[in-house]
Amino acid sequence: MAASLEFNQAVGKIHFNAGTNEKGNIIRKVKTYKHITRESSATDLNVAFTQLASLSSYLMMKAEKVVTEEVQKD
Repeated sequence: MAASLEFNQAVGKIHFNAGTNEKGNIIRKVKTYKHITRESSATDLNVAFTQLASLSSYLMMKAEKVVTEEVQKD
């Protein structure tokens, strides 16, 4: 029995440092962007996420691409 992965969707997430709470822990805010293409390169995403993060008053901690795929029976 063979199976394959079929691309479903990809989203981009930018994690921001929104300060600290009363205990000194970092408050993290996450902004999600839908409709990221399957072919998006790391360089393209870095440029885009850096530009989007520059619009925020928070500092960008990290950015990520989250890909969802479905297992298909062949």
